[in-house]
Amino acid sequence: MENGRVNELVKAFLSVNDRVKFYLEATDRGDTGTSKHSMWMTQLCTPTSAEIEALVGDEEIVYSCPTLVRLLFRDDTFKDVRDFHIRLVDALESQRSRQIIDQLFEHLDKFSAEDRARGFLLLASEASSEESGRQELLDRIVESFDSSPRDLRPQLLLAASTIGHEPMVTLLLRDIAADTLAPTTDPVDAECLIEAARKQHCSVVEKFVSSGRFSTGGRAGLKSLMRERIGSHHQNFTAVALLQPLLPLSAPSSGISK
Repeated sequence: MENGRVNELVKAFLSVNDRVKFYLEATDRGDTGTSKHSMWMTQLCTPTSAEIEALVGDEEIVYSCPTLVRLLFRDDTFKDVRDFHIRLVDALESQRSRQIIDQLFEHLDKFSAEDRARGFLLLASEASSEESGRQELLDRIVESFDSSPRDLRPQLLLAASTIGHEPMVTLLLRDIAADTLAPTTDPVDAECLIEAARKQHCSVVEKFVSSGRFSTGGRAGLKSLMRERIGSHHQNFTAVALLQPLLPLSAPSSGISK
């Protein structure tokens, strides 16, 4: 029987997902050049770029099929299709199985810095969720950065300060300090610091205090924002105490003077 006819029969009786599975099994063994069985399976089951693109274009399929994800990220054979269609933040938002998420996180370097940053923002917004492993995912995203994406730094800093994610705060403060061309972020810094203090994330507050980012003028603005956001109620004493090192000397230790 001619190879073309055999290929037609294989495609008629096997779904693309099944062919991908057989193709991966054959090529993973690394003996496609010596084993007749592997050579045969590779020739008959190799998916075309058009077939893969059709599958990847459907989020309901691609983010629920571990075999397809493994094919896309195993090497760069389908790099163009992968880079065009697959986004980390989409996978996280779709709330697929942890198996899929773990597969994608093994290849964080394949995603753009902006995509990873938006993934962090999404995970941070759900930080109160009881889902296990969320902290680990946040940590791994931070570890994947050589430098944080400039345009998303204000959002990332506020999110990280709010949930008390010290590694991201540390990275962002470092990048902001080193970026002399970046616009001033004093209002954002103050907002982030207030949120960290309100949530009693002591280590994050200490990062801000030691960063030297608050000038005398900035401290006056911080005091005004504290009055608005925290007030001087007794239950907010801890937050005020955390911020005391940055307040003007006229501010009493138990509250905020007018």
